[in-house]
Amino acid sequence: MDAHREVSTVDLASRVRRILDAGLDSVTARACIERGLRERSVGAWFDALDGAPLDGIAVGKAAEGMTRALLDFSGGPGRPRQTVARALVVSPGPPREPATSSGATAVEHLISEHPLPGAGGERASNRVEEWVEAGRDRDLVFLLSGGASSLLPAPSPAFPLRDQVAWTDRLMRAGTDIGQLNTVRSQMSRLKGGRLAARSRYRRVLVLVLSDVVGDDLASIGSGPWFPSAASGAKPVS
Repeated sequence: MDAHREVSTVDLASRVRRILDAGLDSVTARACIERGLRERSVGAWFDALDGAPLDGIAVGKAAEGMTRALLDFSGGPGRPRQTVARALVVSPGPPREPATSSGATAVEHLISEHPLPGAGGERASNRVEEWVEAGRDRDLVFLLSGGASSLLPAPSPAFPLRDQVAWTDRLMRAGTDIGQLNTVRSQMSRLKGGRLAARSRYRRVLVLVLSDVVGDDLASIGSGPWFPSAASGAKPVS
C-alpha cells in the first residue's frame, strides 16, 4: 500500500475504530483469563491433577467472563484438561449469557451488591464459605476480579453488615483510596485478608486474579481473600 496515499476521513475513522476495538477485545476478562490459562505454570497445575473433582468459583464484576474462559479451557476439544464439574459465580447482576454452551457444568449464579455491600452479598459469602469448607478431596480454581470486596462482604461477628455498609459509604464519600478502603474492609470480614485461604479445605487451589489496583497488590485486590496483608493478621497458607 502506498504510504503517501490520501485517506478519507471515513476510512481513517474506520481504521482507528478497528484498532480501538482490537485493543478493547484484548483486555476483556475472558481474553485475559484465556491468556493466563495458557501460561506454562498454569498448564502444569492442570496436568498434575489426578482425577479429583474440579470446582470453579468466580467473584467480581468480571466473574461471568472469567468463568466462561475457564469452562471453555477445561472442556474444550483437543484439550486434555480435567473438566470443571461445578461452578459458583458471584457478580453484580444476572448472567448476560449462559456461562457454558455445553451444559456439562452445573453453574450456580448468585447476584450480589456493588459498590456497597448488601444482603445478597452476605448470602453469597455464606455460600462461598460452604464450598471452601467442604472442599476436601476436591481441587479448586478461584477467579477473582475487582468489586469482590463489596460482593463478598462476609461480615465478622464484631462488624455486622449494617456496620460494613456505614463504614464503606463513609470512607468512599471521604475519597479514601482503594488500598486504605480495602485495609479497613479486611478488618470487618471473616473471609478477607487471607482468611478464606485459612478456611479452605480444598486439596489444591489455583487462584487467577484480574487486578483493578495500581501496583497489583494481591492483598488489596478484592481485599485479598486468599492473600493475607500485614493489617489482617492472618498467616499465609501454603
